[in-house]
Amino acid sequence: MVHVAKYFPVCLALWCGGVACPAVAAAIPGDEAAGRPATPAADAYFHWVQSVLAQTETNLPAITRAAQTAADGFLDGRDLGVRGGAGLNEELGARAGGLCVYRATKGKPGDVILYAFGVTTDKDPQPGPLLERELADAESLAAAGSTIIGLASRQQLDVHGLLPRAQAVCHVLLDNVAPAGDGLLTAADGQPAVPTFVTADAIVS
Repeated sequence: MVHVAKYFPVCLALWCGGVACPAVAAAIPGDEAAGRPATPAADAYFHWVQSVLAQTETNLPAITRAAQTAADGFLDGRDLGVRGGAGLNEELGARAGGLCVYRATKGKPGDVILYAFGVTTDKDPQPGPLLERELADAESLAAAGSTIIGLASRQQLDVHGLLPRAQAVCHVLLDNVAPAGDGLLTAADGQPAVPTFVTADAIVS
């Protein structure tokens, strides 16, 4: 069971990279069993996932503290909610092996909230304004009695000058160790390519 728990995130990340992410899927040439080497993109993604796992293991004290905080709140009769993070709400509540007591809700004031900050989408493509809105929401929840467990890229928060603000509002702030631009590689147009936040958030949480 320990081995499954340890290596399942690798499988998840490889699935996300090779199937869910077109940039990586297009980079994988085909049959590895036939001796065809991995492309630089696929190889970089695999090694990045390994580095996230290694760094996450070194951060177990903070992760344990966050888990205890959530458990204490739940035992006190408070609900667990998840906000931010594209798809993280559904991943934690609906996938096999998900939290059996978690109802895949965003939570309400007074609940324990796992808040995944800074995951841009087509609707919210700019991380700066998105982070500002999410932190304002977290501050409002905290003022109403919620306990906020933050999940974010410390690099991204630091780049936007928002790390102290996130640290102030979060009871525990977990680093997903993803790059600030949420891109493992840089595309020809100079934009970040191969998203990392969604996979990193799932690994840490």
